[in-house]
Amino acid sequence: MIVILDHNAVVDAANKLPPLPQSAMRLTSLLAREEPDFREIVKVIEYDPSLTMKLLKIANSAVGGRSQRIGSVHQALVLLGTGTVAGFVMGTCVRSLIGEQIPGYGIPEKEFWVHSLATAFAAESIQAHSSKWHGTLAFTAGLLHDIGKLVLGRFLSVDLCSWLERAIIEGKQPAFLAEREILSLHHGEAGGLIAQHWELPDCLVKGIIYHHSPEDGEDGICYVTHLANAIAHEVANEGSTGMPSPSARLSENLVAVMAKLGLAEKDLDYIRNDASKGLQAVSAQSD
Repeated sequence: MIVILDHNAVVDAANKLPPLPQSAMRLTSLLAREEPDFREIVKVIEYDPSLTMKLLKIANSAVGGRSQRIGSVHQALVLLGTGTVAGFVMGTCVRSLIGEQIPGYGIPEKEFWVHSLATAFAAESIQAHSSKWHGTLAFTAGLLHDIGKLVLGRFLSVDLCSWLERAIIEGKQPAFLAEREILSLHHGEAGGLIAQHWELPDCLVKGIIYHHSPEDGEDGICYVTHLANAIAHEVANEGSTGMPSPSARLSENLVAVMAKLGLAEKDLDYIRNDASKGLQAVSAQSD
């Protein structure tokens, strides 16, 4: 069964999403440069009082019970890193768009954001450990990798969901390939439409579109989001079973991706640990 979605309708749904605040767009634009201007990044945040307040709250949560408090945007950026800050800003903007569940997919909002954040923290750690990729937007790419489900889910009827489930379970296809086969469009491509509507840098658009097929994206950020997504699922499984997924079970695909990024198997333990710690910190902050 192949359902050809009205591509114009999907584009229209993406374009009807609220625009991002200028501060978020400006931040991602600055970070996409080969040499981001730290002073300009500080200015963008300082000109937005609400953003400044949220950033300082996040930074002081990160330092925990230390006597020295973070009182300036400059200090917060040094502590957290500009890429992480941009990601949290983006998360603040995007999370307000989501209801209790992701339409069509039936994913609870909390579950969606836990996976998104785990992917973001894993991507940030991959960026730090990679010897072959040195971009600055890994956190944001990881956070937004599944954002296309916000739009594509609106076109999923009960019957279409049933067909997708059969293709995944009986046909043993990855979810994104089942979407492509049945809907002629997968959630990564829908996410790319949203990223373009938000005028995000090209590297982020690629990272979102090709997070399931990084070899097609021809950009390091695609490999980062692909591996981070896989690790985020491992972290989720670890949380539910108490057992980490051993490196011995790495697929040939992930081994190849790690080679592209200049990562060794020993790096995965650090990356998994960073993703888990990041989630714990966010959870503690929201308690």
